[in-house]
Amino acid sequence: MGATFLFLALLAQTPLGTHEPATPGNDLVIVSESDCPSSEAVRIALAKLRPTDEWPEAVAAVRIAGQTLAIDIGVESPIQRRLAVGPDCAERASSAALVIATWMDDLPAEVAGAPILREAARALPTAVDASARYELGAGLGATTGAGWTPSAHVELIGLRERRRFGWQASIGLVTPRDVSVGSGVSHWLRSFATVALHARQSFAKLFLAADLGLAGAFTFAWGSAYDQNKNDRSFTWGPAAGARTGIPWGRFCLWTDLHLRWWLKSDSVQIDSASLAGQDSAQLPSKEVQLSLGLSYVLP
Repeated sequence: MGATFLFLALLAQTPLGTHEPATPGNDLVIVSESDCPSSEAVRIALAKLRPTDEWPEAVAAVRIAGQTLAIDIGVESPIQRRLAVGPDCAERASSAALVIATWMDDLPAEVAGAPILREAARALPTAVDASARYELGAGLGATTGAGWTPSAHVELIGLRERRRFGWQASIGLVTPRDVSVGSGVSHWLRSFATVALHARQSFAKLFLAADLGLAGAFTFAWGSAYDQNKNDRSFTWGPAAGARTGIPWGRFCLWTDLHLRWWLKSDSVQIDSASLAGQDSAQLPSKEVQLSLGLSYVLP
């Protein structure tokens, strides 16, 4: 099919019964299935690499499929070349011309350093570095506030811009804590969620990271050993910050981190008791420090 297409293209550019002198460059037939690049653009780019009067008699077909440029040279058993290209039509034409000139086996030495080709070579690593990377992780640790209390959280981190900056989202839970109020004991359970900016610096065998953002918490409290045990709930929020160090291991990362959450709206537990002259209450911690050890997995 490809050979038939090239043969018909060659006939279309060589009218039967015509015996006019050949124009320099007409011995080489360049056809393109697309306007980006067009056959004329490829001819112009090729003329900058080699004079048209030195072009051999041949047929070259240029095809584009997505971001892949295909060049077939010859009619029977054509030489095929494939290369990745960007969306710029001028770069595509220059790349096709360079392949054809190389096939001519007379490529000038200075062409290898052409600026347009160097830019294309640099663009590929940049695109890879800027690609997104997502890490799903979980950690176990302890949180201050009425002593050190077990806690756990799960997180998702997205990194961009050479994997140095990104975002971080997490949800967690601190196991129930208790405080004596009046004649009984009040228990409280706090869950939290954070959204933060994430910065990371990688080294040979470890990485350092920091995050800064906002946290929200839902607190549920209930009583025991009272005449009437009741429960209540509240919501608070505030800034959150953390620091982390870790060791990459394939698609996994083993890390430890320290986080501080500062609740701007104070929570307290309060009871009404007939045996007291009024009310009794206790203030819940407004600052929490969490120390965790965790494991993350880099998503495919």
